[in-house]
Formats: sequence, structure tokens, C-alpha cells
Amino acid sequence: MGKSRIVLLSALALVVVSGCSSGSDAESSAAPEASAATAATSEGAVTSYKDAQKAVIQIDADGEYVDMMTGQATQSSGAGSGFIIDPTGIAVTNAHVVEGAGSIEVYVGGSDDPINAKILGVSECNDLAVVDLNGDGYPFLSWTTATPDLGTEVWAAGFPLGAPQYTLVDGSLAKNNGDGDTSWASLDYALQHTAQIQPGNSGGPLLFADGSVIGVNYMIADPTNTTQFFAIPVGVAQSVVEILRTGEDQDSIGINGQAFYDEEQDLAGVWVSGVRSGSPASNAGVAPGDVILQMEGRDVVKSQDIGQYGATKAGYCDVLRTKGTDAAIKIQVFRPSTGEVLEGEVNNPQKPLAAISTISNNSAGQTEDDPSGQTETGGFTNVTDDTGSISAEIPDAWTDVNTAAGDGFGRITASTDQAEFNTGQAPGIEYWVFDGALADDAEIQATMDEVVASEDFGAVINTCGDSEAGTVSEADGYSYVGNSYWSCKGSDLSYYLSIRNYPAQDKWVLLDAQFTTDQDVEFVNRSLASLLVG
Repeated sequence: MGKSRIVLLSALALVVVSGCSSGSDAESSAAPEASAATAATSEGAVTSYKDAQKAVIQIDADGEYVDMMTGQATQSSGAGSGFIIDPTGIAVTNAHVVEGAGSIEVYVGGSDDPINAKILGVSECNDLAVVDLNGDGYPFLSWTTATPDLGTEVWAAGFPLGAPQYTLVDGSLAKNNGDGDTSWASLDYALQHTAQIQPGNSGGPLLFADGSVIGVNYMIADPTNTTQFFAIPVGVAQSVVEILRTGEDQDSIGINGQAFYDEEQDLAGVWVSGVRSGSPASNAGVAPGDVILQMEGRDVVKSQDIGQYGATKAGYCDVLRTKGTDAAIKIQVFRPSTGEVLEGEVNNPQKPLAAISTISNNSAGQTEDDPSGQTETGGFTNVTDDTGSISAEIPDAWTDVNTAAGDGFGRITASTDQAEFNTGQAPGIEYWVFDGALADDAEIQATMDEVVASEDFGAVINTCGDSEAGTVSEADGYSYVGNSYWSCKGSDLSYYLSIRNYPAQDKWVLLDAQFTTDQDVEFVNRSLASLLVG
């Protein structure tokens, strides 16, 4: 059965970062020596981690983004966290949560009533953004004035997995100067800690006992199959936030982008999933779905920019920090949708992007008919169950596929090894489809409870003490109830279980997934996004 490490709820902005930060290093940017128990210095700020909820926010960001895996444009809603630092409603989050969004709504302290907010400034390379909430008189958090000691107890606060439930998880500070380079940002150093965060915690605060903020959570990684959690340290975040709250950007051209390297296609660059209107990138003609190849004649991803977490934005951010956010910067872009290579300059209206050549386009999204009746899509195959009730894209790497119907239900199961998947030892995904839509939310929850209690799933679920039922919500024509399980059963796998209710098709779908690596996560997210119920 299954459980997910990185977001199986629609498009929780999950991105990664390091190396050429905004002018400080681990020693010089640390706050003055003080006890970790130092009280918050700003008068009126929250003074205990137990009271932090009232100043922590959940963010829903809506906009048009182009998915890197499929190349398809989607109207998606990203979810993240943040925290208020001023009673007038000034709040901090991650850049990858809000950059490129057409609108954002904020929920304060777990409230059900959204508040509109305006983006004031973004630092793409530091993965920070500042937003201004409508109204004032808000509870707020202060930055710590303490020098953090290794082993100091910390708390991660936020709203993981896009759910409305606030979470507060404790841990300890493990490293003061961890690697800050990821695929979506680049920091000189980062705080590494053991307070568990999940997709949706992005932008939320890492807290001391006194409620002061030691860092901004932004990354999950497991390069050695040991999950690690990272935060942007106060020594970097505080000074950058002071600039952003004035309405200025820093180290940013206005894209929501992710560095990548595709060895098969020998293609490396920064994938542009979203672009902010009126930004330098937008004004130059950069569009969602583009790949930035070079800036100022430098490949934005070189071999030295590929670290333990894969391709990083280190080189890309080096150029931005060398030239400056407002300077004219020569860029070269590949546009997969047309096969064109374009050149131009950001911050120079006299030199917008123009095509200089056209190359063969073998990127994801092109298709070929397969005589077997299945459709190849860039390493994925569209598979239909034997009853014809459901279809989904399955990664070709998961070669053990079963579409045989069960007793009263249709089924698609895909894994590297079906037998090991069934015993919770291998990555994969499974869909079961049943006729007869569930009547209401209570029936969906009751059905989920019945599945959780069943013998088939009990071996995994009953050993996982951290399961939590999701809430029923409407999305894309279905309702769902989800349970997720992390690091259960003593294995490296993460598991996700959900029931989807499709009233228009008079069907409901039970799905479960298992993850080991980030690649597994991408496989399952793409498969889920492609699921069709007939």
C-alpha cells in the first residue's frame, strides 16, 4: 500500500537550493551571542512556541504554471506556509510558494476565512518572499537574537500537505552550516534540523522555545535515504526580508524556476514553470515552459552546479548576484513547444528575445502511436485497466504492471516488483476503481476507515503511528479523503493512501503509493495528474 513523501495534493510548490548567497557567510551573519532561550525582542511579539499558531499563515497561490514533467500548462493552486513579522500584516514565505501566482489568499492561525495579500518583493535565489496582508492588528513573530547551538530544541510550524490543520513538530538543530544549494535556490549555508517538515511547510518558521524565529523552512532532502530538513537561517533571511518589504526584489528576474539536468537529452538549464507579469523576465519575452540555457554567456547549469541533491541554481544565481537584479543580462532560452533557441536581454527593452535557431525537439509531450495500443510519452506509458474504467500514465521504469480486474473492481498496479510492492518493500502505485459513487462525506470517511481496518492494509497501517486522515474537499470533479504515513514499518519507504469520489462518473477510486526517492515522487505525481475515470 502507499504513502507519499512529497505532496500528493495538487501542486504543492516543492522546489530545492544553495551557494552564492546575498553577501554573508555562516560566521559573519550569525546573530550576536545569546542564550537560545532569549525572549523575543520586538515588543508585543509572541513569546512562546506554544502560541505561534496565531501568527503562522497558510497560503494558497493560484496561477498558470507549466509542469516540467509533462510540458502541459495547468491552472494550479500551490500551497505553502508563512509567518507574520509585523502587526500591520507583513509576512514572510518562500519565493517558490508565491512567485508567478495570479492571486494569493492567506489563512491566519487556522482561520477558515481567507485574507487577500499582495506580494511586495521576491528573492528567487534566497527563496524568500514578503507579502502584505489586508488589515492590521495581527499577532506576529520576531527574529531570534540568539546564536543557535547544535542540539538546541526547535519547532517547525506550518500547514503541511495543503491541509487546513496546523502542525507543530519538535526536533533539534543538527548543523549550522549545511549545504544550501538546491534546484530552486542558492544559499551560502542552511540550517539542518530534525523537526519533520512536509510539502506545504515551505515558508513556515523554525522556532526557538521563546517563539522567536531561527529560520524559514524551505527544503526536504534524502541523499542518503535519510530524510533531512533545512531552513534559511535568520542571518540570511532577516536582512533580505528588510529589502523585500520595501517593494524591491533581490536576486530575481521574476520566474518560478527549477534547475535540472537531463542526461538522456544532454540538456541542462533552468525550467521556467511560471512568470510574474511585468517582471524583467516577462518583459523580455520569457514564457512558462521555457528553459533558460545561458546568462551572460555562462551555462546556467554546469557540472560543478550538480551536487548531492542534483542540479542546482548556484551558477544561475552567481550571475544574478554579479550583475544585479536591475542590470541588463544577456540570456539564451530554449522553447520546447517550438524547438526554437532564442536570445535577448532582460532589463533591456531594446533587446527582447528573438529566435536564432531551431533544433530537434524530443522533449516530454510529444507522442508516438504504439502498435500495442498503448501510447508512449517521454518515458511514460498510458495504461487502461481491463474494465476500461480508468487510465493513467505509468513510468516505463516500473515494468511490473497489472491491469487485471479484481472481484468487483477494476485495477491498475505498477511497480519495479509487484510482490515487494504488496509487502511494502518497493516503490509503485495502485488504483482500484469501484462502481457507485459514495453518497456523502461521511460515507467516504466511513469507507476509508473500513479500508484502513482491513486485513489487506493492516500490516502496514497498524504499525504506523503517525497517520492522519485528510479532509474531504472538492477538486477537479472529485472529493477525497486521504491518509499518509511516513517512515513506517522500519523501511525507507513513505506511504500514501487516499479515496477519491467521482459523483459525475458514479465511481470511486482507492489509490495507494509508495516512495523511496525524489524520482519515485515525480513518477507518482505525474501518474496522479494523468488519472482519468470513465
